Amino acid sequence: MQSSQFDKVFKENMQVAFPEFIKTLLGIDMVWSEELPDDLQHTQERKPDFLKKIMDDKGDTFVFLMEFQKESELEMIYRMGEYHFMLLRKYRLPIEPYVIFIGRGGLNMAGSYADCYLSFKYNLIFLSQIDYRQILKSAAPEAKVFAILGDFGEEDPAQAVNNITEDVAHSAKGDYARSRHLNQLQNDVLYIKGESKGKAAEKELIIGNLLHFEKLSIADIAACAEVSEEFVEKIKKTLDESSLEKI
Repeated sequence: MQSSQFDKVFKENMQVAFPEFIKTLLGIDMVWSEELPDDLQHTQERKPDFLKKIMDDKGDTFVFLMEFQKESELEMIYRMGEYHFMLLRKYRLPIEPYVIFIGRGGLNMAGSYADCYLSFKYNLIFLSQIDYRQILKSAAPEAKVFAILGDFGEEDPAQAVNNITEDVAHSAKGDYARSRHLNQLQNDVLYIKGESKGKAAEKELIIGNLLHFEKLSIADIAACAEVSEEFVEKIKKTLDESSLEKI
């Protein structure tokens, strides 16, 4: 379940979000890119999460390799080293290797390796340490969705989630896209972000935020959140009662 949701968000969304994602988070201003086969076979087969040939705004051409990682992996340095030298041998171009860590808590995996003959490292990016507002600067709603995995800083989590939900909803083109992105935000990315208890609380919060959008019906919100209409009605009733108490 966890693996399939991981693949759904990060491989499906990234096909659209890629230019904005690497520009906003990695500082790579891509002029053009070319899809590369991601099956690397030598003595064994390796399949990176994301692989492209890129030319940036400075005219430099390189192979861009990106892996998403939720948990620490002691073998990561060796896996990235294998990718690096397989790609170098195949394309004879500089390799830009990135690991985007989307997990929480401590990290126990090396980012570099060195011995008497070889020195190697990859770029390790902690999504949880990037200001979520920086991620929201992306033009593509597919990239904005990842803001939920960013750093809320000192901001109230409820306000941060509200900002992300509104930004994703307003930037989506059409009701279908809006519903799809909000569904990903709640059911896929929040699953990756935390435990089921935290996910349920944030899910209720986002449903509450969605109720402010007049274009979305109770049925739309229920379908988007994959809950019953009765559950949405219950949250709406709670919000209405809360509003009356403040008058």
